[in-house]
Amino acid sequence: MTEEAEEKDTVLNAFGECRASLIRYIKRYIGKKDDPEDILQEAFLRTYKAEKTTHIQYPKTYMFKTAKNLAVREKTKMAARLTDYIEDYSGPTFSTSESSAFDALEKKQNRELLLSAFDALPHQCRRVTVLRLVQGMPLKDIAQELGITLSTTEKHIAKGLERCETYVRLHSGNAHMNSDNSSNGKSSLGVSGND
Repeated sequence: MTEEAEEKDTVLNAFGECRASLIRYIKRYIGKKDDPEDILQEAFLRTYKAEKTTHIQYPKTYMFKTAKNLAVREKTKMAARLTDYIEDYSGPTFSTSESSAFDALEKKQNRELLLSAFDALPHQCRRVTVLRLVQGMPLKDIAQELGITLSTTEKHIAKGLERCETYVRLHSGNAHMNSDNSSNGKSSLGVSGND
């Protein structure tokens, strides 16, 4: 057997022996719901390529370290995308100065619309979103209070913001259409009540 074939077998055998352990190890970093297969494959490929250029005395250890680094990098990318999304979120804004009765009415309608959006969220997602957006609780405190990971908390916030934004966008168009039509004596279908 050639030296190259022995090195290949060493990495391949190590991968076969520790595949299940690697999957569990990766899931600790990226969360149980995310798929670890991409990171697992990348860790194997990087170990295999490294073995071609230099001798790796402990291929299992090398794979675990590589998998950890890849998982941490992936987690960092996800957190950066979430942070960008939250910073870019342009949800409904509420003015504190009520210069007219119309402003007060619009503020009340927006508040009711937002509360309806919260009610439309799944239970756990709603709890996390309300604690963060309404009560202003820090993410770490939310995670600790609800007994979930920080990553799960971040995902619930992102999902909650996205769903609330969609809900408000869809329903605020209907609310404005209905209020515009009712002010000119027409129903939401555009038919006058006097016809």
